[in-house]
Amino acid sequence: MMRVRFAILTSLLLALAGCAGSAPPPAPYPALRYAYLTKLRLNVAKLAIDDSWVPSGEATHVEYLAPEQPVTALRQMAEDRLELDGTSGMADFGIDDASIIQVHDHYDAHFAVHLTLLDANGKPLGSIKAAVKDSRTFMSDSPQAQKSDLYELLKTTMNDMNVEFEYQMRKHLGKYLLAAKPLAPPPPSVQTQTLGQPGSPPPSFPATPAAPSNGAAPTPLTPPGAALPPPTTTAPVPDAAVPAGQTVINKTLAPTLTPMGAPQAPLPAVPAGALHIQTAPASP
Repeated sequence: MMRVRFAILTSLLLALAGCAGSAPPPAPYPALRYAYLTKLRLNVAKLAIDDSWVPSGEATHVEYLAPEQPVTALRQMAEDRLELDGTSGMADFGIDDASIIQVHDHYDAHFAVHLTLLDANGKPLGSIKAAVKDSRTFMSDSPQAQKSDLYELLKTTMNDMNVEFEYQMRKHLGKYLLAAKPLAPPPPSVQTQTLGQPGSPPPSFPATPAAPSNGAAPTPLTPPGAALPPPTTTAPVPDAAVPAGQTVINKTLAPTLTPMGAPQAPLPAVPAGALHIQTAPASP
């Protein structure tokens, strides 16, 4: 009996450890986002969104059974696609229809929105309406199949809505749309050099260096081992031959001395021994 209890307890602990260590499964129905599509830049300062639509009538509405509500997807489209780049005015976005109705063996989606531009005083400048319809036949009414069918129908209808909404914007409100912001320039490419195996000769590089970024021509380099040119020397130039605007410096390192007066007789030699000082007679 104790062995049976121990085996059951061990199995439960292993099962709990496996559940705790495994990652959660990915979401089967990711939220719909549209930030990757072209931005519609408006020359207004504010955006107001009215998503208070609620289903009405006697039709069989099933949009509330979808993994993501159509109202949420339509609101997300406005937030992701509309970009405000003005100092005054307002864009008024409203959801007019976000219904999915079950009719016999298929679902019918009806989506409609409007957008009105107002100036700083609240005066309407222009407006558009965008409406799309789509259908999807279902083969099973199980809860899981129903969610999958409604999600695929929502994606398809929202793709059509994005196309229709942008088309109406450019057709009727094009003068209030600003040009798309330029993309940042790509970073400069990095040059690489593949190194050889150990002991192989070093890689060769271009002889001419690349021009600097300021546009100035690079200074040519003398290849290693090449003889340098001899220095340029200029012979002394007479003053009269110096061109205007130039300066020539002429230095004499050993000037010639000219003796003054008559030559004097050489002094007699002094014999070795005691020091004798002999003075030459004065000239008459």
